[in-house]
Amino acid sequence: FIAVNADVYSEYDYAALVVAAGRLGNANAFLVLVDNPEHHPDGDFALQGGGVMAEGEKLTFSGLAVYRPALFDAVARGTCAALAPLLRTQIAAGRVGGEHFHGRWCDVGTPERLTKLNRDLRVGRV
Repeated sequence: FIAVNADVYSEYDYAALVVAAGRLGNANAFLVLVDNPEHHPDGDFALQGGGVMAEGEKLTFSGLAVYRPALFDAVARGTCAALAPLLRTQIAAGRVGGEHFHGRWCDVGTPERLTKLNRDLRVGRV
């Protein structure tokens, strides 16, 4: 299934996630990574040859992804779990693919960033 965080602005072509879903192979996840924004300079994961890695030159997880339900097999039904540890386990097993998106993307996670995004969109800077 495709998941997109509700607090991001992106001009990513979401149809590409449908294509990625059809090409998962043995992977349990496909992540769209972006350049590190000012508020997250250290990034989350690295990308090497289409595979997501824990180490290397890190990029930021955009909140756009494809997941197989198997990614969540370790989570007891009716409970919550943090996504990052689940992804790290699959990354260690070599079961996460990804791509580096170079287009327009913004984590809108604070009122200040939302105000800036709205202002930038009005003047065509995003």
